[in-house]
Amino acid sequence: VRIFQTNPALYRKQELETSPIVPSLEFHFFLTRHSSLYDSLLFSTFISSRLASWRQNGERRIAEFLATLGIPLAEAKQKWHHMATKSQLALTANIAHAARRFGLEDVRYKSLVRFFDTAALPSASAADVVYAVTALLSDAPSSSSAAASRRFWAAYDALGDDTASLLHGLQAAKDRQYIVIREAASVIERRRLVSNGGFRFAFLRESAFKSRGIAHPSLLTRLGLFLSAALEAPSNSSGQADRRSKPFVVIAPDEARGVWVVVASSSSAEGRGAQGFAGRFRRAAEQTRSRVVCEGFDGNAVEVANGQEVEFIKYLHDMMM
Repeated sequence: VRIFQTNPALYRKQELETSPIVPSLEFHFFLTRHSSLYDSLLFSTFISSRLASWRQNGERRIAEFLATLGIPLAEAKQKWHHMATKSQLALTANIAHAARRFGLEDVRYKSLVRFFDTAALPSASAADVVYAVTALLSDAPSSSSAAASRRFWAAYDALGDDTASLLHGLQAAKDRQYIVIREAASVIERRRLVSNGGFRFAFLRESAFKSRGIAHPSLLTRLGLFLSAALEAPSNSSGQADRRSKPFVVIAPDEARGVWVVVASSSSAEGRGAQGFAGRFRRAAEQTRSRVVCEGFDGNAVEVANGQEVEFIKYLHDMMM
């Protein structure tokens, strides 16, 4: 398995004609092939949550990480495909040493990469496609059946040979991840989160991203997972009294419809089941006559009537006692 494959020239023509999808050892960065190495580190949930890059000295830690890799900062801020080959090779050669030094174990994982016959999109990893398709499925704020159908078919096209749809999804994914990281930084730095016994929660009453559809369940789920990872990371322990793994509840207003979207996310299977956190979350929804929006592997979402959002949290707290 070759490490972080981005160059189809490394393969014989007949290999790619047989299958344009090949094994690759990937990094837990964010859309590196489609942005700069610097941004892919800064906006990676894996990297940012462990290096606390949202803090005042966070970007300095990113710069130190790049220095350990042997990659100049100015070079890392260029688009990946414009970087010097020497710097690209330095990443794959030095990543193991840099990861050990900064406590970034398991930064590499086995995956697949697909090559395309277009200069606008030379390649995309499996994770890149997942980010893009997820963004396309939640791209439009409207919940009408017609809008849902458009989102579905755009995501479906991105899974095939429609590189235009995939590129649109990749850009949408960047926009969404920017919102997640910046909102998470605001929640943590302004101490807008509460650790409430068996779970943590945060109200996004003053979000700077209300106009950009932050109340979407999938976006709030990703935000909750990021906040959990950041708070539970050993490297971020200073000033954090409780680093135990807990579900995270994020509550955001959808002012256009007069409801609050409440999402519970959990990175562990412990909270699932009727007697687990997910079961209690559903019962709190029943008690407040809230509408269940979605139930998934990573999280559950309900819509709570305006004025009932605090009552919902109180019900949930009482059920955890």
